[in-house]
Amino acid sequence: RLSYNPSHLIAVWPETQSFATPQKAINVTSADMRTSLKFSDVATWSPERLILVAEGLGITSDQDWDLSAETAQLSLEQAEGQSATYRLALDARGVEGALPGWVEITGPDDQDTGIDRLTADIEVTLSEPLTRRAVEHSRPQPDTLNLKLAEATWAGLHLAAAGELQVSASGTPNGTLTLKVRNWRDMLARERQSGRLSKLALDQIDFTLTLISGLSGNPETLDLPFDFANGKVWLGPLLIGDAPRIAIP
Repeated sequence: RLSYNPSHLIAVWPETQSFATPQKAINVTSADMRTSLKFSDVATWSPERLILVAEGLGITSDQDWDLSAETAQLSLEQAEGQSATYRLALDARGVEGALPGWVEITGPDDQDTGIDRLTADIEVTLSEPLTRRAVEHSRPQPDTLNLKLAEATWAGLHLAAAGELQVSASGTPNGTLTLKVRNWRDMLARERQSGRLSKLALDQIDFTLTLISGLSGNPETLDLPFDFANGKVWLGPLLIGDAPRIAIP
């Protein structure tokens, strides 16, 4: 804690630490990890700004998953004049580990399966401000998620997403998120080389994506608007599935 500013704390984390709950345990390792935390109100522990920077980050769960990043920076800042609205920003490079299977779009002999860079800029309005009492009763829950921009690049593929969701008291999102995909033809070419999917399946995927990209006016870019309504996710008239529940446990 800074002697000349008691509301500002600096934390230097050890190389290894563990977090445990009755449901799971997580081990965190890092070559260097530091946090700067400034409170707008020391008495209630209301965060005004938080910045966490890590190098050589590794996260391992006892539920058989792991995640790593060469570098990562996570920040949170309270919006001026809005006590329950916060801006979250993430910038991570060299991300590997607990990623969906479809992320591994390179061939089986290609080692470049991680995400080169992942960034996100999100504004979140909660049901109440974050304070020390947030762990003493029901957690503040998201009311609005404004995804200003999220981007990911790996293996030559570039994804960008933006949109806004309203979240009900039960955690059901409503709104639209638009996903923009660039270099998707390169992704299909890699899949053809990998041999993981049949030629017939890839030809069908190619036809569908070509049709969708033509609707956006740029055949090299996919613009996919995902609509969240009534607990479901839709892509135009197509039902994708159930919407995820958005809630802080």
